[in-house]
Amino acid sequence: MGSVNGLINHFWHARLFPPAPTTTWALLGAGSLVALLLVLSSVSDWNFLRAPLAHSTTANTDRETSITGNLRVHLWSWNPSAQIDGLTIRILSERGVNPCLVSSG
Repeated sequence: MGSVNGLINHFWHARLFPPAPTTTWALLGAGSLVALLLVLSSVSDWNFLRAPLAHSTTANTDRETSITGNLRVHLWSWNPSAQIDGLTIRILSERGVNPCLVSSG
């Protein structure tokens, strides 16, 4: 008789308190992460990316690149844009002189 009562209790407990589906929790987690990234990207200061961006450009183009100005990113507009102030790209010559190839700002 004890096993029948345990089975009935288990059945009613499962009916009254069903476990949350894994997909619901996965979607809630993914949605929260996307919302967090959207908020952070809209309020963050983009100047922390100056050094990694200059280093990546230098490595990929074999030209010395430096960014001394501000980075401005406008993601949430009809025309998303990015502006880099103080961008300098130099090319190394055979004589060791670095003539300026491009300079802004």
